[in-house]
Formats: sequence, structure tokens, C-alpha cells
Amino acid sequence: MKIWPAKNREGMGLINEKHYQKNLGNEDKATVMRYIPDTTAPFLTPGGVNRSSDSAATVSFNSDEEGQYYYEVVAEGAAEPALDTSGPGPACVFGDQTIALTSLTAGSWDIYIKVKDDSGNVSNVISMTIPALMAGIPNLTATAGSGRVHLNWTPVVGSVSYSVYQSMTSGTYGSALDSVASSVYSYDVTGLTNNTTYYFMVSALDSYGNTADSNEASATPRRHSGGSSSKSNPTVTTGEATSINETTATLQGKIESDGNSTITEYGFMYGKDKNSLTNKAKAGTGNHRGNFTCGLSGLEAGATYYYKAYAQADDDILYGGVLGFTTEKAVQPEPEPEPEEKQMFSDVPDTHWAYASI
Repeated sequence: MKIWPAKNREGMGLINEKHYQKNLGNEDKATVMRYIPDTTAPFLTPGGVNRSSDSAATVSFNSDEEGQYYYEVVAEGAAEPALDTSGPGPACVFGDQTIALTSLTAGSWDIYIKVKDDSGNVSNVISMTIPALMAGIPNLTATAGSGRVHLNWTPVVGSVSYSVYQSMTSGTYGSALDSVASSVYSYDVTGLTNNTTYYFMVSALDSYGNTADSNEASATPRRHSGGSSSKSNPTVTTGEATSINETTATLQGKIESDGNSTITEYGFMYGKDKNSLTNKAKAGTGNHRGNFTCGLSGLEAGATYYYKAYAQADDDILYGGVLGFTTEKAVQPEPEPEPEEKQMFSDVPDTHWAYASI
């Protein structure tokens, strides 16, 4: 078998990149070979981020093609940079690729990455945030109430959450009592035994799993028994209900003095039985002072309800006086008037047609 290029009618050159194969003694056969260019760009997916110091971090991503990668690091939240892929870049493998960063400075950063394959196709751009390392530790204080302790701590930049620990032995802690978001810097520990000393610690956690423990703070809850140096309870007043209609009303209350006690909740108790107000409508939480309101809905039309304001301070609940209101009666639709009977007279003497609606 011999192979040679087929010629045009003048016997010169190749025809459309085709090569023809001729078997001696057989009819001519042709094999077509065509080049198909690669136009599919690599596809990238973000991986993990790990920061070991203010200046060093590693970033990983996944590429479904080999090629060269390009990246740029900018301040967190800055505009996306225009990555220049015209020149050569570091080699990128198929699959997982890791970039080692060694010239960062303190703070949070964003990294943008692209990959160009051997045919010049450029991938989608991906971005990842390199969070800052935590700076410092929480500074914790503990303030005792009756049966409770209120914790406050200073925020730690770079943290993603705080875990609260409680113990009856200094320096020894088990599992966390609770965990709160990085935007929360206080916590109320309740259900404690008065005249017992408790120890507390708060641990900040960052996105890399690093922790920063606070100082230890202790407090001894005590029930306040009165006297000039002890805490005094607030004065709670019940106000007149407003905006009353068939099924809704707005209750009014006031905390006239919170004394030295810590108010944790306030609202209203209400019901139809003046001597048994079992329904609670919570108006709010926190150490509130002054007026407060709460809207009721789903009430019965034309019914009388009784209510009183309350405020919880330490382990005591204080109430205002009992007042009442009556919802409006439901409006009944007016009945349609019955049609009048009419008579129609006939032309027959001493007779008439009787007419009534059917």
C-alpha cells in the first residue's frame, strides 16, 4: 500500500488538508483528517483558606484543566481587580492547587484567581476571603444579681463566635455553657444558687479554629434583703388600654423606677377572669425604663378583659394594678326589608289581582 497526496487538476498541492489513500488493484478510498480547536475554558471552584500568621496564608482551589494560574490579593471588600493573563504564570495542575502567600500584612484580604489553559482559554474568576487573625483576648467582668450573674467582655477583632464557660472551681472548666455570635459581648447566667461563688471564662473562636481565652471572673449571687446599700425593686404601673376594637387592643405600662435591680423582662398578664390572669404578652427584654406598650390580637368581640403590667427584676416579678377594657361588639348587618304587597286591579267587576313576591 502506498500513500501520497492527492493533487488538484494541475497536479499541484494538497486539497483542503485532505489526504488520500490508494490501494493498488482496488478502487480509491479517502481518509479525512480535520483539526478541531480547543475552545473550552477551565472551570475553577474555591477551596479552603488557612492563615498561620499576619504575613502568611495558604489558599486552595480546584481546576478541571492544567494550565497556568494568575491571582491578585486586595483589601477585603475592594473592587475586583482586572487579572492580566497575557504573560506566563505559575503552572497549574489538574485538580487541587495550593497557593502559598508569604507577604501579607495584618487584616482581612480578598484573593482573586484565574487559570489559562494551553490553548489560551481563560477560566471563570473565583474569589476567597482571607480573614484576619484574632487580635488580643476578651476582657471579662462578672456582676452578681440574685440567682444570676451578668457577664460582659470586650470584643476581639477576627473572632466569629464566643463560648461561655462556668465552673464552681477556679481554673477548671468543662463543656461550654453556651455559644454566641461575634457581635454579642454580654451574657446573663441564670438559675444560680445564692451565696455560692461561681467562676466564668469566655473563649473567642476565629474562622481557622484558633481560640483566645479571657481572664477568669468570679461572682457570688445574693438575694437582696433591703437597706440603703442593697438593690431596690422597680415600681410598675399599669396604664389605660387604647386602640380598642372588636378583636384588638393596645396595653400601656410604665416602669417608673428600676432601683438598683436588673430588669430582664417586662410586659402584661391578661385574661377574662380578673382573679386569674394567665395569658402573658411580653413587651420586651433588657433593663428598660419608662413607658412600654404591647398589642393584643385575636380577642373576642364584645368581651371584657382584665390586665396588669409586670417587670421581672433579678428573681422577683413586680406587678402593677389590674385594669380592664371591653372590646367593641361585632357589627351585625342590617336585615333586608321585606317587599311590600301590591294589588293589581282587574277589569272584571268586584274582582282584583293579588300580587306578592314569590
